[in-house]
Amino acid sequence: ATTALGNLGFEDAVPGLIKSLEDEDTFVRDHAALSLGKIGTTDAIAGLNKAFYDGNAIARRMALNALSITGSKDSIPVAIEALQDDDFGVRVKAIEILESQGSIAAVSGLLQVLKDKNRFVRLIAERALNNTGQK
Repeated sequence: ATTALGNLGFEDAVPGLIKSLEDEDTFVRDHAALSLGKIGTTDAIAGLNKAFYDGNAIARRMALNALSITGSKDSIPVAIEALQDDDFGVRVKAIEILESQGSIAAVSGLLQVLKDKNRFVRLIAERALNNTGQK
């Protein structure tokens, strides 16, 4: 049901979907997040931001994945903060968001990651910077 709500862009479902981000079932949480990303309203993005800050590494990745779907510039501050996350997967997803945005703030955030402790993360950041230069 949560997937259908997102596919239909049913904005009235946003409060219920935000509540579903706290469900004990990972499947329900993931689909609620994706639906919020597809709906992409200000309230949906705020709910995803909250899920990012309230959750564990898996929840943070899920929230970033959904934020990437929105294409909203409102995802940039969260993505920049996520570049400092302990979880490698969270940092990679944050890089992908910033790459897709290509704004000055996004590029500035990507420059920070060129000194990341993980070589793979540094390579992804370098590729992202090269790609943002082509936009």
